Amino acid sequence: MKPALLLFTDHFPYGTSEPFLSDELPYLSEAFATITIVPLDSSVHSVQRAIPENVNIFHSGITNYKNKIFLLGHGLFGKGSLKILLLDLVRSGAWRNIKKLIHWFTVALMIRSYLPVFNHLMKQTKNQQDTIAYFYWGQRWSQILPFIRHSFKKVIIRLHGSDLYEHLYQDYIPFREQQLEFADRIFTISATGESYLKKKYPQLARKIHLARLGSSDHGKNPESERQQNPFVVVSCAGLVKVKRIPLIPEILKHTTNPIYWYHFGDGPQMKELKKKSMELPKNITYNLMGHVNHEELLKFYATNHVDLFLNVSSSEGVPVSIMEALSFGIPVIATDVGGTGELIDETNGKLIPVDFSPLETGKILNTMLPDDTLIERRIAARRSWTKLADSSLVYPEFIKHLMMDFQLHPQVNKR
Repeated sequence: MKPALLLFTDHFPYGTSEPFLSDELPYLSEAFATITIVPLDSSVHSVQRAIPENVNIFHSGITNYKNKIFLLGHGLFGKGSLKILLLDLVRSGAWRNIKKLIHWFTVALMIRSYLPVFNHLMKQTKNQQDTIAYFYWGQRWSQILPFIRHSFKKVIIRLHGSDLYEHLYQDYIPFREQQLEFADRIFTISATGESYLKKKYPQLARKIHLARLGSSDHGKNPESERQQNPFVVVSCAGLVKVKRIPLIPEILKHTTNPIYWYHFGDGPQMKELKKKSMELPKNITYNLMGHVNHEELLKFYATNHVDLFLNVSSSEGVPVSIMEALSFGIPVIATDVGGTGELIDETNGKLIPVDFSPLETGKILNTMLPDDTLIERRIAARRSWTKLADSSLVYPEFIKHLMMDFQLHPQVNKR
């Protein structure tokens, strides 16, 4: 008999974030009898993406989990062991650092706000002993784990990049060790992340495993019929600080080839990006596309030749945007952060340092774009995706691991 699955997300299936779950969910729906998705932010006013028939949604009632008034109002009078909260504060020494103290306080309020929602969910969940709880992120929902005493068949956490690396948070993520101890299996999306976590928590190494994300096959990017046409460079990311998209015009300033640059994505840095783009030299034509839905982006790749994909993030897990570019056979230039280096090498693109020089990176574009090796790089890009990021391979392997453990461990009792 197939088990049931509780899938805890930030927003999915609402809105446009977590697009990679659209690729994973069909494989999960085949493996599990029923799936209940529990989005933290369940605003029904957002667009809902398609879900399989055996999948339903539990509405948390939370429509903006980042709202400070909500956190204060619900967190101060919510639930959650004060003993566990205070022990972490004291043992970690977070009380000595104002930024860490604020981080602890914010997460403590968050946990006390979410626990009543979780308890309500548990009252409606039948056969918990035959249910696997799958927390898609290593922060937010999964941070309640040290505070619950429910029994599931298994508890799984998937860790990406922003929810994994503690140096992004001054080497402190509240309740991290207790959270990981509670989980039966911890899956990282990159080998780099797996190595980092095992080194950080060697006592938990036996339960830490690699399980890559994947993207679907939407065909190959059209070949160029170039005579005097510009080279086409694409970037795709939300305009937030960590993605550093305003650095791309700084790079393009140092190129001499005719280039048509498209950026897909919107966000707080759009004003800055527009200002810098207006200063680009005449050999650069640009189009800031803003937000486009995922289907439109894939259609663009399928119908418009692209020479290079460019990623300049300061931190990543394994970028799905890079996986998708590779799947179409588009070479990639990207910063060597997180697990990006597991996908990109000299055969299919180029890795640049996280603290790259725009001048030197512009020179790399000048060298690569007219280079005859772009044809070989396109072939290598597609080959890399097939080997490491094809959803039809990585997700069945991930689920096989889950179901094997399910059979081996018929009952897991939590403290």
